[in-house]
Amino acid sequence: MMKTGAIKPIRIILPIVLSFSFSCATTHPKNSKSNDAEFFNKRGFAYAENRQYDEAISNYNKAIEMDLRYVEAYCNRGNAYFYKKQYDQAMVDYSQAIGIDPKYAKAYNNRGIVFRLMKQYDQAILDYNKAIELDPRFGEAYNKRGVVYYLRGEYEKSWEDVKKAQNLGYKIHPTFLDNLRKASGKQN
Repeated sequence: MMKTGAIKPIRIILPIVLSFSFSCATTHPKNSKSNDAEFFNKRGFAYAENRQYDEAISNYNKAIEMDLRYVEAYCNRGNAYFYKKQYDQAMVDYSQAIGIDPKYAKAYNNRGIVFRLMKQYDQAILDYNKAIELDPRFGEAYNKRGVVYYLRGEYEKSWEDVKKAQNLGYKIHPTFLDNLRKASGKQN
């Protein structure tokens, strides 16, 4: 039998995981080789949007074979692995994207999500901090960091991040806000 306390994190994390963004924006330079790689990356993205993750991964693999430094393809392939619950592979791809472009905020954010799911909260916060340092207007990263603070019982820090995310136009999931209000005793 499950304890009722064990359900709380699932109700909070599930909507947040479902809001995980698929796309890693394309900033890839144009040339004939990269045009082919971009084609496979975009086709992979289309498969991923239709939840055909194996086909998406196959296309991302082709994009990466054509251009080993195609950061967005690594990040997108990481997202497909994430949705297949192959978190170790997702982590490898996000880390590879960061290795190629250490200023790529989305890869830090996405890797932070995997760290959070693995309950490696300190590592998750480090990645969210880096994503925010690189892109101070990255509302999703503030939100995700706020969730980790919530899970650690650091409600004031969680509220600070929620407010920052909202001020940046990021929509916070209502279930998370309700749970944060109850846990913190605040009605912000």
